[in-house]
Amino acid sequence: MPTARPDHQRRLLDLQARDTTIDRIRHQAAVLRSDPEIAAAQERTTQAQAERETAQTELTAAEEALAAAEGAVEQVATRIARNQQRLDAGTGSSKDLTALQHEIGTLSGRRSELEDEELTVMERVETAQADLDRTTGSAAEATGALGDLTTVRDGRLSELSGEFEREKKARAEVLADIDDAALVSLYEKLRSTHDGVGVAPLQGSRCGGCMLELNPKDLAAIRAAAEDAVVRCEECGRILVRS
Repeated sequence: MPTARPDHQRRLLDLQARDTTIDRIRHQAAVLRSDPEIAAAQERTTQAQAERETAQTELTAAEEALAAAEGAVEQVATRIARNQQRLDAGTGSSKDLTALQHEIGTLSGRRSELEDEELTVMERVETAQADLDRTTGSAAEATGALGDLTTVRDGRLSELSGEFEREKKARAEVLADIDDAALVSLYEKLRSTHDGVGVAPLQGSRCGGCMLELNPKDLAAIRAAAEDAVVRCEECGRILVRS
C-alpha cells in the first residue's frame, strides 16, 4: 500500500475541488461555443444574406434590361425623327417619300412594342427593388439578432476565461503544497478513468466519490491502516481521505 503524508492526502481534496471547478468551466465554455441558438441564428443570417444577394443580382439584371429597352426605344425614336424630318423637307422622289411614310409607320409600331416591353421591364425593376429592400431588412435583422447573441456569449466566455485563470493559479498553489509526485500521479491516473474524480472523503462509512456504503470488513481495514497509508475505496477505486 503506498503512503503519503496525511496533510498531503487532505490537500488532494482541495486539488480535486479546483480540478472539478476547472472541468465545470471548460464544460460551460464548450456548451457556449456550440450554442444551438447561435447556430440557428447563424444559419438564418447566412440564408438571409444569400436571399439578399439573389435579390441584388436580379435587380442588377433588371436594370441592365431596362437600360437596353430604353436604348432600343431611343434608337427607334431617333430613326423615326430623322425620317420624319426628311419627309417634312419633301426631298426625294414620290416613291422615296412614300417609302419613308411606310417606314415611319412600321417604326412607330415597333416603338409601341418596345415601349410595352420597356414598361414590363420597369415593373420587373420595381419588383426586384422591393425584393431587395425586403431581403436587406431581413438580413439586417438576422445579423443584428446574431450579433446580440454573440455579444452575450462572448461576454460570458470572457467571464469564464477569468475564472479559469484564477482556478489554474489556485490549483498550482495547492499542487505546490502537496509536493508528492507519486501521490499526485496516482490521483491524476484515477481522475482520468473515474469521470474526473480521483479522490474523495470518507464520510462515515460511505465513499464520497461513488456514495456507496463500505462493507464492515473493508471499513475496518481502512480504519486500521496506518495514518500515512493511501487507502482506496473497494467499490470505485478512488483514493479515500480520512478526516
